[in-house]
This record gives sequence, structure tokens and C-alpha cells, in this order.
Amino acid sequence: MEREGRPAVHDTFGVGQVLQHERTADGRYYLVLRGIWRARRLRELDTDKLYRVVEAGRLCDQVEDHAQVYALVETLRGCLLCLQANHPKLVGVLTRLFQEDEGPGPIADRLACVLFTDPVERQALLETRRVEARLQAIIDRLSELIARGCVPGSDALH
Repeated sequence: MEREGRPAVHDTFGVGQVLQHERTADGRYYLVLRGIWRARRLRELDTDKLYRVVEAGRLCDQVEDHAQVYALVETLRGCLLCLQANHPKLVGVLTRLFQEDEGPGPIADRLACVLFTDPVERQALLETRRVEARLQAIIDRLSELIARGCVPGSDALH
């Protein structure tokens, strides 16, 4: 939705906690966020602020097949083991993001932030509520990395 000459924003977005911020010379901010959940914009509120304010509703993960989710998480582990030899730094980062106590949905979300550098691809995953589909997308990307021997952000991924 575009508003008063401001850039369009997506109806589906992530809600997060600001972990770190840095003001730039031109007055903008660099933010490091920890994603908490997905949300859908219900309506935008009028405000005099330089940022947008919305009323939003939480989007819950959908799981159709718990056994499949478990199998996909195990496949993810296997992919990380395959990558370990050639990309230990990448696997170290991904392993830190792989916190099982938070469930498979947040695991997929955190891994996607590292593995998908294209904003359109990231947004498509953010809008995907089915956990199985998000996990499969992560596995597909890890399989590409294993097959190509490259890391996110390298020219070979694009």
C-alpha cells in the first residue's frame, strides 16, 4: 500500500525486537532485529511520525503433517553436516540459528534470513504460513549450495 508519496509496504511482515541500532550520518538507522512472529496489516493508522504505524494481527504457523515436519528438520540437519567440510563458517552461523526449543517454524525463518538474499524470495517465504513449505525451501537452497559449492551472497546464487 502506497500512502502520501511514501513507498509501498507489504501486507505481511515480521514483528521483531530491536537488538541493536545505529544512526547513520543522514539520520536513518541500521537495525538488527530478532524476529518474533509474522503479522498481517489490518489497517494503517494516521500519524505525524516519520515511520508508519499499523494495527496488525498475528499470523500463526500452519502444520499439516507433523511427521513430515520432523523428517524435514532431520533432513536440514543432514544438509548442514554435508556443508560442514566446505563451509564451516556458514554452518557455524546456521547452527547457532537452529534452536530446536523454538520449533521448526522459527528455525526455518532464521535460516531463511541468511540463505535467501533476494528480497522478493524472502518476502515470499515470509508470506508462506505452511511450515512444511518453508522448511522445504530451506532444504532446496541448502541442496543448491551443496551442489554448487557456494555460499549466500556469492554470484553463483543469482
